[in-house]
Amino acid sequence: MRAQNEERTLHNLRPSILTLVFTASLLLWASIVGTPATAATVTPVTFAYTGTVTDITFGLLDGTSPFGSSPYVPGSLLITGLFTFNSSSPNLSADPTGFYQNPILSHTVQLRDLSNAVIYNSPLATTPNNFIHIRTGVQELFQTTLSDTLAIYLGTIPGSAINGNPIVDASISLTGEQGIFNSVELFTTPPSISSFNRINQIVFSFVNQNSPTGGGVIIGTIKDMTPSPVPLPPAIILFGAGLVALVGLGARSRLQKKLGLT
Repeated sequence: MRAQNEERTLHNLRPSILTLVFTASLLLWASIVGTPATAATVTPVTFAYTGTVTDITFGLLDGTSPFGSSPYVPGSLLITGLFTFNSSSPNLSADPTGFYQNPILSHTVQLRDLSNAVIYNSPLATTPNNFIHIRTGVQELFQTTLSDTLAIYLGTIPGSAINGNPIVDASISLTGEQGIFNSVELFTTPPSISSFNRINQIVFSFVNQNSPTGGGVIIGTIKDMTPSPVPLPPAIILFGAGLVALVGLGARSRLQKKLGLT
C-alpha cells in the first residue's frame, strides 16, 4: 500500500517537474535573446571570398618558395578567404564616409594552385589593428564621374613565413561608379563584386624583418564575396537539445497514461 502511494505521488509530481524545467528553459532563452543592445554589442557577420593571384613580386619567386620561380604566370594561383566582422561597430566618421575601427574579429586565407593543392594556408585568427572604410560619391583621380569605394584592411595574418618573410598585412581595395552603396553603414550582405569596375585588388604583403629590402607582395583580384553562416552559440544549441528532450519526455508520459502503463 505504501509503495502504491509513493508511486502515485511520483506520478502526480512528474508533470509539475516537467513544467518547472520547461519554464526554466524558457527563462534561459529569454535571457539569451532578450539582452538589450549596448555599445559593446557584437553582431558577427561572416563573408567568404574567392579570387585569383595576378602578380607576385620577385622577392617571393626565387625558386625555393612554394610560389616557384620568376616570372609568375597570372592566374596560376587561386585565393580563398573567410573573415568575420562585427556589424554593430560604431561609425567613427561622418557622411559621406563610414570608418569602422577594429571591426574584423577573425580572418583566414588559403592560396591554391590550379590542381587545388594548398600552397599557403593561414589559421583562423584574430587580426588586431584593422578597419573597414566605406565612401560614397567620391571624386577619384582620373575619373570623370563620382565613385563608391570600399577598403578593408584585414590586419596581420598569422601563417608560415615564405623565404623567411612572414605576412604582415592583407587588404582589399574596391572602387566602382557611384550607386553601389545606399549609405555608409556597415552592411550585413556583401556588395556585388562585379559593381567594382574601376579598382578590384587584394594585396598580401610579406616583409623580412631581418632585411629592410627583403620581402615581397602578392597581388590579386576578388572574384566573388558571399555570406557565410555564423555558428550558433553553444548555449542556444544546448537549449534546443534540452527542449527537444523535454517534449519527448512529455509525449512519453502522456502515451503511458493513455495506455494505462503508469
